[in-house]
Amino acid sequence: MPGVEVRLPGGAWSVVSPNEVEKLLQDSIDFICHYDMIETPPDRMQILDFAIPAFLEAIPKFGKLLESMNGVAPHPTVEDALAGVASALQALPTAVDIWDWPDTAGNRSALRQAFSSCRYYSYGPALMTKMLHLKRRRLIIPIDTRLRRAWTVTPGGELDGMVDITFAIGSELRRRRGSLRQLRKTADGMGWPYNNLSTLRLYDIVSWWKCA
Repeated sequence: MPGVEVRLPGGAWSVVSPNEVEKLLQDSIDFICHYDMIETPPDRMQILDFAIPAFLEAIPKFGKLLESMNGVAPHPTVEDALAGVASALQALPTAVDIWDWPDTAGNRSALRQAFSSCRYYSYGPALMTKMLHLKRRRLIIPIDTRLRRAWTVTPGGELDGMVDITFAIGSELRRRRGSLRQLRKTADGMGWPYNNLSTLRLYDIVSWWKCA
């Protein structure tokens, strides 16, 4: 039975058997039940959305975050900050997989703006993407230190690097649709809650464990 292709630190690819995929997903059940089951409006922001990364062990400095949204010049108000993220999300599709989203200048700009809109105190790549994934579960993958070990990008700014990683993943997975179908089949066969996850999130979980 074919397996699931996962990129490893250094850029090599490994084939993970369906049985191992099942085990890795089962090992993630606590994270899945506490993080992936959160229902958050896809196009609207609430201040508690900024706390979501804590459910994937990326705990923000929430007090400092609120200080950076205190409405005293040059800082925005909380309402303006939330509106900025919501506005940026409007340019990102909700029903398109990253491997089917064209790598164009316009799409890159839209994704960079989404990242930029939530770049507040203590919000680096891991916290930003762990929050935004629940807004665009098929488009934005959580980018933490483990994932960055597997994906090298052209040196540049932090936000551009996040955009590069996202589209690089989309490009590579586009060539591995058979692997994605196997991943989807395995998760669907396991039933709830695994069949409730996006294929991108399933890939993220298996990749996270293999990049340890």
